[in-house]
Amino acid sequence: LPLPIIQYMQDSPSYAKLKKFVDNIKLIDTHEHLPQESERIKQKVDFLSTFFPHYASVDLRSAGMSEKELIMMRNPDHPLGKRWEIFEPWWEKIKNTGYARAIEIASRDLYGVGINSETCKVLTDRIKEKNVAGLYKWVLKERAGIDVSINDTLVYDVDTDFFAPVRRFTEFLHIRDRTSLEELSRQVGEQIHSFKTLLSALTNEFDKSQGKIVGVKIV
Repeated sequence: LPLPIIQYMQDSPSYAKLKKFVDNIKLIDTHEHLPQESERIKQKVDFLSTFFPHYASVDLRSAGMSEKELIMMRNPDHPLGKRWEIFEPWWEKIKNTGYARAIEIASRDLYGVGINSETCKVLTDRIKEKNVAGLYKWVLKERAGIDVSINDTLVYDVDTDFFAPVRRFTEFLHIRDRTSLEELSRQVGEQIHSFKTLLSALTNEFDKSQGKIVGVKIV
């Protein structure tokens, strides 16, 4: 929409009423891969390494960024200014994609600045400042209004204030040869030598997960 129309909408009493109502709706996030907060706050964080671990980085590669440039750009051990120089021309090419727009919105909503050469360092400083205990309460609860996130992780002992875990049973689906079958037998502690015993072992593993998970993730 044109900016004058957006401004008119935002200034109207109806918009304010609707926004307040929508902002108070609690959500269930049905698919996350977040580490536990205690692990997250130990990590080195900055704008480029934190916001471009996966999805938006695919847009960068599709636009022409080399793998070497991407690795360098995401490495927080290198100077931020040098990494920004690598990133900036490719950002101009992807900034209107869905993934990039989500990052821009997050930058503005959470840290108060957009993404450009003037704000890159400020944004990084604010991300580092917030990377302390209480981060998840601030982002997930206070800002996003998320009651619980369904977390796809290898860790099932999660902070239930924020997460409910699912488990993958892909080791039962990815049997390729005798070696992988023997490895699975060792993992579950029982011999698997037929389809019937495979199903039995899967059932036993599923039963062990009762009370620890809220669902099953299949890939």
